[in-house]
Amino acid sequence: MRSGRRYFKENNTVYALTHMEWDCKNAAECPFYGAATPALTFFSVVPLMMSPNGRDSWTHARPPPNHLVAAQPYRWNESLGRGPNFGFRSPSGVVEARDGSGWFYATVTAGWGVPNPRLGQLGGTCMMRTRDLTDPQGWRAWGGAGYTVELGANPYTDPVVPADHVCVPFTDVTYPSLLWSSHYRKYMLFGTSHGGDNAGWAFALAPDLAVAGSAAAWSPPVVLDLAGHLSPTGNATINATAAKFSGRFFLENGDPPSPQMWWEDEGRTVRRPVGQCTPCPGVEACAQPTLRLPPAEYANLTVKPMFSCAAIGMVTTSGYAAFIYPTLVDPASPGDNFDEVGATAELFLVASKCASATGSPLACSPFDYDGLVVRDIVRVPLAFS
Repeated sequence: MRSGRRYFKENNTVYALTHMEWDCKNAAECPFYGAATPALTFFSVVPLMMSPNGRDSWTHARPPPNHLVAAQPYRWNESLGRGPNFGFRSPSGVVEARDGSGWFYATVTAGWGVPNPRLGQLGGTCMMRTRDLTDPQGWRAWGGAGYTVELGANPYTDPVVPADHVCVPFTDVTYPSLLWSSHYRKYMLFGTSHGGDNAGWAFALAPDLAVAGSAAAWSPPVVLDLAGHLSPTGNATINATAAKFSGRFFLENGDPPSPQMWWEDEGRTVRRPVGQCTPCPGVEACAQPTLRLPPAEYANLTVKPMFSCAAIGMVTTSGYAAFIYPTLVDPASPGDNFDEVGATAELFLVASKCASATGSPLACSPFDYDGLVVRDIVRVPLAFS
């Protein structure tokens, strides 16, 4: 979950835009995707949350479903077609306009998958604004000529014309931080450049948020030169070892026989699903004699997450596989909302460790061989010229 918050000191209340997603992993959860669609997909929305006690506890700003700020205007149905994700996500922080107008601004990412556009919505980041942070339905997004589009229409409770609830993106920057730059005396958008998680980081400037929903309002993006401090694609290394392969592969010989291949450890205590014919260097699982075991021989084995070469000591890994999800913060920012940066700031990144590896060629994974994602937070100091 990513969120952009606004703190009201006078009553110790916080309002926050959040990103919530529901992951659909199989045909049982999403039957209209079909059993032939193995890729994970997710459905995401942006709700408004509030804390009445300065972040000690949280609740919906309005009773659901009236807490929605942005959601896709279609009910799930088979005609939507297939895609990796669907909905709105990754809101930025909330910035109050410095012109005394009383408007609060934030960005939201339209992640509607491929093709682009899909169902009338272009992928990218849209600007939106409100004067009432307590009202989820008060937000309006840029529609091409102004802030006129309500993104929180609910197709399950109200008659909805989907074409009326799509926004016009102004940038492909993802995971944006929206800030006021006291150094440049302009508004700053900071995030992942060129729409890719591993494409590096960049910022752009705009003098006025009233028209910042248009791409023309922003300066060309400035790509950061971190002087080798880190690479967006990480610094991971994978080394194959001379360890002897252990365990064995087998197929289930139940009724009916299963095509799922498993690996069983030497001690015959656990089994792990195998997703590749060459799960480790020099190990050709599919080329080995096919061993089919009756249920009595594998039913009592503990099922573990996906097989990894690291699980049996055939590879060693180190470093980070990627640096992702940038957030720009100035610890010296005045006020309580961290919505301003000066000449210096700090870039916080999620660093995904190379926790395991499998395949040929070997590829890093942030999931260890017990299925747990391994990540750190890293901080990089920045100075603006």
